[in-house]
Amino acid sequence: FFFPTDKLILFIFPIGIPAWIFGLGFLVYSWVSAVGKGGLINHEAHLAGALWGWVYPLIFIPRSWDHLWTLAERFF
Repeated sequence: FFFPTDKLILFIFPIGIPAWIFGLGFLVYSWVSAVGKGGLINHEAHLAGALWGWVYPLIFIPRSWDHLWTLAERFF
């Protein structure tokens, strides 16, 4: 939410991936796994946690709407 352009480097992929791309990919993976046979992992909890991760700052952190709007203008 606050640093979407920061690079994430995983041991599996030693290449820097922007945080927003990684997050979007993880949400797609969780969605596909939640719809299909997900095994023992509660993928719906990951989706709910991602939603709460967006809602919480918008409700409880002052001026986060302004920050989000600035980031959106930068990308689009």
